Amino acid sequence: RAGVLRLYEQLHRLDAGWGGIESYVKELIDQHLFTFKKLYLNDESIKNLIIVDDYISPWVLRGGIKTKKDEMFEIGALKKLIKMLVTNDKPKAAQILGISEEKIPLMLISAVMIKRISEVTGADNIWAPGVTLGDGIAYEYAESMGLLKDDHDFERDIIAGAYNTLRRYKESIKDSKALESMALNIFDATKRIHGLGKRERLLLRLAAILSKCGKYINMADEGVISSQIIMNTEIMGLSPGEHAVVANTVRLLYTEFVYGDGKETFDTLLVAKLSAILKMASVFCLNPDKTPEKLTIAKDTGVITFNVSILKDYAIESSIFKTNAVFFREVFGVSPVLKIRKPRLGGQ
Repeated sequence: RAGVLRLYEQLHRLDAGWGGIESYVKELIDQHLFTFKKLYLNDESIKNLIIVDDYISPWVLRGGIKTKKDEMFEIGALKKLIKMLVTNDKPKAAQILGISEEKIPLMLISAVMIKRISEVTGADNIWAPGVTLGDGIAYEYAESMGLLKDDHDFERDIIAGAYNTLRRYKESIKDSKALESMALNIFDATKRIHGLGKRERLLLRLAAILSKCGKYINMADEGVISSQIIMNTEIMGLSPGEHAVVANTVRLLYTEFVYGDGKETFDTLLVAKLSAILKMASVFCLNPDKTPEKLTIAKDTGVITFNVSILKDYAIESSIFKTNAVFFREVFGVSPVLKIRKPRLGGQ
């Protein structure tokens, strides 16, 4: 990862002269930036950058750069800063900026990185709220200890990130939304059976969204590839255990559940429950042209009935339903039953 301190160490080993730092930093980070742009941004338009660092952002907050409004400034201000830094020696630059001489190289590296990120992404405006990396660590600790409450909907951010991953691997957003909707429908209708909560519902959503992300790479081994992609993709807001739950839930959508030896690093019972729900949901999303417009779920003693209203032939779906119903019954202790009725046409 190309961070300020790591780049500083690399430049020190290269014995880069003061005037050559800008070109060296550009060369070292460009590969990372263009790869990031290709994988994550596609045709997205980035208008603003938010700086979270220990050098530029605090300095801007102290009035180091004349900002337009709310600590917002344009890339031109950074170019002027970089020019001042490289045309003066360290003691003189430190005197001008009012910071210690030791911070001058780090300030220059950070400024060049931000300038280059802005150029590659096309961002015109930069916001420096004065937040440092240390503030982020403190916030994360306070939140984990229950000392802070935030109204921000982090779940929405996680779901948006999942769909961005899906776009990167060229999978159908429409099909994933259909499976997500069907899985959540079943989850909400069977709360008394599975006893799971809001957090587990989120993990099911992620599994449904990302269940086919590996198809673009290998259609023959879609489940394994999808789970590997999930395990190797950073999903902000999930613990390592939750990450593994999502990946293994997706893997088991394509294979049979095998009981482990108790040494797994994730909750196998939770994986079994989510997999059972996702398998049932997948039955109704096999063919986009045959996704039922209406699915109702009724519970009775020892039985859960899925009522489907559809005109088209449902023989294939009925057969797969019976197969997946065996695992659902094994996990939850209730027997799924599929009832199909053809809707009445207008005027008949």
